[in-house]
Amino acid sequence: MFIAPRVSIAILSLSIGLGLSATAARGDCLTSLEADLTQILATVDVSPYASWGVALTTLDRTLTYQRQGDRAFVPASNVKLFTTAAALLDLGANWQTMTQVYWNRDRLILRGGGDPTLTLADLGDLAAQTIQNLPDDTGIDYLILDDGYFQGDAIDPHWEWEDTQAGYGAPVNATIVDRNAIPLTLVPQRVGRSLAVRFERPGDADRWTVENQSRSVSESEPEWLEVGRDWRSNTIAIHGQLISGAPSEPVAVSMPDPAGYALSEFHQALSDRGLPIPETAIHQAAFGVGTIVAYRTSPPLVELITTTNQYSDNLFAEALLRHLGTSSQDGRQETTTRDRGLQQVRDVLQRELNLDPNRYTIQDGSGLSRQNSIAPEIVVSLLQAMANSSAATPFIASLPVLGESGTLATWTPLPSGAIVRAKTGSMTGIYALSGYLAPPGSATQSPNTIAFSIIINHSDASYGITQSAVADLLAQIDQFQQCRRSL
Repeated sequence: MFIAPRVSIAILSLSIGLGLSATAARGDCLTSLEADLTQILATVDVSPYASWGVALTTLDRTLTYQRQGDRAFVPASNVKLFTTAAALLDLGANWQTMTQVYWNRDRLILRGGGDPTLTLADLGDLAAQTIQNLPDDTGIDYLILDDGYFQGDAIDPHWEWEDTQAGYGAPVNATIVDRNAIPLTLVPQRVGRSLAVRFERPGDADRWTVENQSRSVSESEPEWLEVGRDWRSNTIAIHGQLISGAPSEPVAVSMPDPAGYALSEFHQALSDRGLPIPETAIHQAAFGVGTIVAYRTSPPLVELITTTNQYSDNLFAEALLRHLGTSSQDGRQETTTRDRGLQQVRDVLQRELNLDPNRYTIQDGSGLSRQNSIAPEIVVSLLQAMANSSAATPFIASLPVLGESGTLATWTPLPSGAIVRAKTGSMTGIYALSGYLAPPGSATQSPNTIAFSIIINHSDASYGITQSAVADLLAQIDQFQQCRRSL
């Protein structure tokens, strides 16, 4: 396991297996990196109280560096690196889950399997399969949703109140439909008028009342939005402003009763296809007994982790965490699937990667919790170990590429041509970027590839300023890589 030494020790460590001149030259590269990073951190306009942590190592571990890399930080969505790594190592790249419909005498049972990709259209397909496969003249009196595959509350207890109202903080139950969120589009109008609100899903406009405190503004005014929902009534509150003539803005709020929504929509899908059912109910105890008359299989895990890391998808990450909990050998029924999943992440990463579970703290699978605590050097340890693991290829391929894909698509590629695959992470006051920097023309798993982690906490700068500072740090790491390769 990589544990980054301080700069002076890192320079001395180069003497092993190298001539003195090469050692001195590479020490000069490190000294230059330290000076450049110090200059960037001294001049960027963030906050006098901001904390910066940087750690890196080459994959062959011939050189390491850290600057406060051994300090614990809130890593935001960099937690997804831990969740997806554990899922690949424990479940396998080809793992899939299943949503099933059972027939048992006078009842149908829809059993959720924790598939985060399930949609209304999929429910329609399940309804069509069900009717096709039921024997003729079958009488169905009850439709039951078996939502007990995951145990425990669907809402994470470690998330901030406002996050649980947003679409990115949607609850995670066993029967997820349309991301357990209510999607809307806000459309700017003439200056001074409220934004137009468009529900993207049929029927939602009839279920929800909108308190619209938004407005359209001129180009000289800032844009901002706050979208939430009331916990006691079907009311969505919209505050903020968008520039008149600007593109519309997609937003979403979390669904308050995802199991009820799934049951209602499947009930309607059956009725629309000629099978009305008098009574419905939800059960939290899994009892899927009977004949399977319909099913839908999720995409394989390799696709799920790609969505998770490419687009920093909280829902997918939290579903994967719970699937790890279902695979756990922990038989304690009093623990939730989420808690068992957290323990399984620690157990798998210790067993497969020798990652010490006592040196980091995770409280969710996505990084939305501010109670997560990880040092940059631990993130680098994970990256270095995963690059040498049996799951290296799908794990590395799941990460966004700088200037090309996912959350890094809009970043400027490095002038050197080096390829960066990395996971972003951001919340108010927090920014993180961790991944791999491969020399031009080299594979990501080459010995000279640098595994790095940059984490910032307690920043009061805008997202743009912080991202720009991180991009500058990344450019200096690239310069360091070029300095080493020129020797």
